[in-house]
Amino acid sequence: DPVVLASKAVLDFASLESKLIRAKRIDETLSPFVAVTLVWFLKRWGLTYLMPNASMYGTISRRLFSVFGGDTQSGLAALEAVIDKAAANLLDWPMSFEVASETADLLYCLVRSKQIRGSLMRCRSWWRILEAYANGHESIMALQSTALSKLVQAICYAAAEAAAAAAAAA
Repeated sequence: DPVVLASKAVLDFASLESKLIRAKRIDETLSPFVAVTLVWFLKRWGLTYLMPNASMYGTISRRLFSVFGGDTQSGLAALEAVIDKAAANLLDWPMSFEVASETADLLYCLVRSKQIRGSLMRCRSWWRILEAYANGHESIMALQSTALSKLVQAICYAAAEAAAAAAAAA
């Protein structure tokens, strides 16, 4: 399936960019414009293909659903790659306000999906973001007010989903 192949290529690029950001190779190899464009794409791709709600589509590629569906390991791995990219942008690339703003919007948009909200707590990178927020990490506190607001809303939506799931399990 060409959509699956293209999606995996973009996720691989996002993972590479995250590794470069964490290695502090920002100035010599990375472009904020490319990063913003990548996050813009991940936001739109994530809302459409990542852990899709089958009831929203008349037909959906079985291959796409089996690779990026919410009940699959590969779907969770794809979500982890997207959230890892968000964590790298927010926590390790503090001087790019446009990248941080687009990244906060990515998280805010992704939590609109119940399937994604329910899976976030299983992502190590999500916990990294939560810990940084809870500890007042300098790059989180330096976010512009609209970006910080979107990040806080994303955290609250995901926390509410986790609380609801825990209450239902009890």
